[in-house]
Amino acid sequence: MRWPTSTERVVDACGVESQGPNKFALVGDDADVGSGDQESDLSVLMGCSDWNVVQLAKVAKGDLAGGVNPVAANAMVDGRRLMCSTHSYAVDAFDAAGNHSGTPVPISVTTPTPDTAPPSVPAALTAAAGGSTQVRLAWMASTDNVGVAGYTIYRNGSALTTVGAAILTYTDLGVAQATNYTYSVDAFDAAGNHSAQSAAATVHVPGTPKFVQGQVVTTSGAVTKLTLVLGPVARGDLLVGWFGQYDSPGQVVVSDNVNGAWMRSASTTWRGNPNSPGDIALNYFGNSAGAPNGLTITISAARATYLHAGAAEYSGVATVNPIDQVVAAKGSSTSADSGLSAATQSGELVYGGMVATNGPGTLTAGSSQGVAYTKRAQNSSGSQAEEDIVSSAAGQQHARFTFAASVQWFMVCAVFKPQ
Repeated sequence: MRWPTSTERVVDACGVESQGPNKFALVGDDADVGSGDQESDLSVLMGCSDWNVVQLAKVAKGDLAGGVNPVAANAMVDGRRLMCSTHSYAVDAFDAAGNHSGTPVPISVTTPTPDTAPPSVPAALTAAAGGSTQVRLAWMASTDNVGVAGYTIYRNGSALTTVGAAILTYTDLGVAQATNYTYSVDAFDAAGNHSAQSAAATVHVPGTPKFVQGQVVTTSGAVTKLTLVLGPVARGDLLVGWFGQYDSPGQVVVSDNVNGAWMRSASTTWRGNPNSPGDIALNYFGNSAGAPNGLTITISAARATYLHAGAAEYSGVATVNPIDQVVAAKGSSTSADSGLSAATQSGELVYGGMVATNGPGTLTAGSSQGVAYTKRAQNSSGSQAEEDIVSSAAGQQHARFTFAASVQWFMVCAVFKPQ
């Protein structure tokens, strides 16, 4: 601790400037509040440290002529004062003979008014998932009668972290996939006053779809029914496939022994003959029941015909209204392309399925929005195959295979929302 010199100013926490160190008697403005042993220098120590406390200090000089040993230092705390009030103090020194120093010049100090006003409530809080690994928050600045010191961020009702007054965004990296979160923010000042919490913002952190299993099968002759067997299927998973019948009237029918009939989506016809056009369709079942012993898919037609089936299982897909976009096309060339879907979000599952009239040989998977497909299954001739992108880039999607021989092909692209 260093005491001010005779030329220095002493300014307390209320902005009141005291006089420089002088030789004073310690006398309160309404009563004597203390006294010292020696002639002393008085200054305000730490200013007015609280709204009702005044701290003073004096350094003893000693009465050397009287042979009195000097006292190293003395101090006094006056805790009897009201907030935002001004008080005067002075100190004199006296010896054992009762001799007092000269009349002191008083020093004044004002106790402050406590800050009890909280900042305004932060407004316009938003929360957005950044894929499956983070949540990005943003809000508008609060105001305060003295100044905002920072913000407290709450997740699901518990304080998560604090940030400084100049920061109006935060990225939460500690989130789990396929989980809902609720966030709010309050503002606080240097006195510890907190505003009420902002209006809550709720966000869903999506899961990441994952390929579990898949296979394709094609009949070598005309039949009315075809089965495709999958291994154990987890509860809540998506089952999806591209199924066709060559020239039977009516639609191809798809079901399994656990869930029953599948949902039909985009479709096209195999042939131009209106009496026996054939049928190729995307069928799927979201939120499958669990099948720990495996699952048998049945594809059937009204009369004997050639049947094609390709099916796959995916986890991490939305269990309610899972399909986002679907598009299908047909043509004849050395590449099969579904055409572009409507725009989709990033992080979605993109499934591609192809059926061909003849075997074009080895199929090469394509890409969509710069993300390469993974070929999951192909029959030996190349007349049936499926591919996927389990975490897409945002934008319009399409499915594509290329091959050596030109054949008639039928291609579908289906985009599914993550869980």
